[in-house]
Amino acid sequence: MRMTGGQALVAQLLAEGVRDLAGVPHDLVGPATEAIARTGGALRFYAARHEQAAARMADGYARASGRIGVCLVGPGAGVLDALSGLASAHSRSTPVLLLAGQTPSHLLGAGLGLPHELPDQSGVLAALTTHCALARRPEQVPAMVRTAVRALRSGRPRPVALELPPDVLAAEADIRLLDPGLDTGCPVRPDAGEIEAAAKLLRGARRPVLYAGWGVQAADADAELLALAESLGAPVVTSLGGPGAIPGDHPLAFPHLAGRQLLRAADVVLAVGARFLETTGEPNRIGAHTRLVLLNADEHDFGPPREPDVTVHADARLGLAALAEAVGQVRGRGWPVSTVDRIWAWTARELTACGPQLGWVSALRKAIPADGVLVDEVGPIGCVVPSAYPVLEPRTFLAAGQDGGLGGAFATALGARLAQPDRPVVALLGDGVSAWNPQELATAKRYRIGVVAVVFNENPAGVDFLGLAKAFGVRGFRASDPDALCAAVAQAVNLGEPALVEVPTGPMPSPGHLVRERRSPRPAVSVRRGPFG
Repeated sequence: MRMTGGQALVAQLLAEGVRDLAGVPHDLVGPATEAIARTGGALRFYAARHEQAAARMADGYARASGRIGVCLVGPGAGVLDALSGLASAHSRSTPVLLLAGQTPSHLLGAGLGLPHELPDQSGVLAALTTHCALARRPEQVPAMVRTAVRALRSGRPRPVALELPPDVLAAEADIRLLDPGLDTGCPVRPDAGEIEAAAKLLRGARRPVLYAGWGVQAADADAELLALAESLGAPVVTSLGGPGAIPGDHPLAFPHLAGRQLLRAADVVLAVGARFLETTGEPNRIGAHTRLVLLNADEHDFGPPREPDVTVHADARLGLAALAEAVGQVRGRGWPVSTVDRIWAWTARELTACGPQLGWVSALRKAIPADGVLVDEVGPIGCVVPSAYPVLEPRTFLAAGQDGGLGGAFATALGARLAQPDRPVVALLGDGVSAWNPQELATAKRYRIGVVAVVFNENPAGVDFLGLAKAFGVRGFRASDPDALCAAVAQAVNLGEPALVEVPTGPMPSPGHLVRERRSPRPAVSVRRGPFG
């Protein structure tokens, strides 16, 4: 069929099931955006105000849905601006496809100081992608898209980039589109010997613990995780990015903070879809005699500084299903109630030490429906959430990436809402990071993307956030206490439109002890017994 490279790109994306993409229009990718406009809405393009936001929208879209998130940006500075979002997607193992413009084919690598020319753009992208390809002819475009999608659906999902020079996008040729058929990629299948070695340890364990990272949800393995946990009677500890792998109100569910004590008391730990590293880069601390099993789709996460006794190289869903079958039913052991009560009491003391943040987080949980998506940001509130906000359904808590990027929660939330338009989506922001991407309020308003931004303002004498919301035509609310926050968020969620809730808090104590261990003791407090008791 006769078509341009840009038309072939759009047609193959549609064939692969892509229906939405974010981006920033640019002359050098003009043939692609023109082809998108001619689809009559079959492929919807959401123009962000900045490339970082566009990349984060693709990240949020993919994490909230499990589908591929797509981002289109211009070359040079456009690619560099998108790297922050791409780094978060890489750190969170998210299937994001970056479509990047390039300089004209005959000038690639010429080093002439052309507009939008970036020295070794391909090398820059290669550092944050599992696959990066450059189109030389329009006939290559469908196969490049097919290869990219297959890579995004195979092994550990991480970003993929395609570079598209403007002449390749504009040129016409006889181009054959490819039928993806029922191809769903190549998940890593478990080895029978590795499964049996892991199952043997779990069958003999008296105090087993399952440790779930984001990889469990990325593989849609939450049902398999729960089945194995219930057959073993094993507590499930979620990593900082893992809440949602098991319903947070399940008796076997324990937050990351409580996991510190459980991991040390366990005799066997199975870590699934997790790096199993502290934020310091050290391995999660386990008991001196604890046996460690690592199950991961990426063998890189088996290496030092970790010291596993058994490794299972497999997709989380396939590996957990095989383990559950091999282990069988070993109910009846369980953990001593006294031990579990002691762990919950310690956890409550640590959370109470956070001061006011615990009340704010509890208010958010009351206001946001069970299927609502909460997007986290690093900060005094965000660091409390993984241990104090029970996540009730998979893919409803999107944590900040280990890359440490700030200011991305709102744009990530925009993507999540596009992927899940029938679910409430709330983004947590601090007063500082809110100034990094405030322009995306205009994106939310333009496309009526119903995200609620909750800004915890430690410097009420600074930015007028309600004035900012008004300037962008967005509804604004102010909440001065947890009850008011609960009411404001609930009202904003029910609007179904973009909204901003300002929470003037004043300076809050650091909750750093919740995400990295400390040695200073905390005073005991009266606590309620946890769900195990």
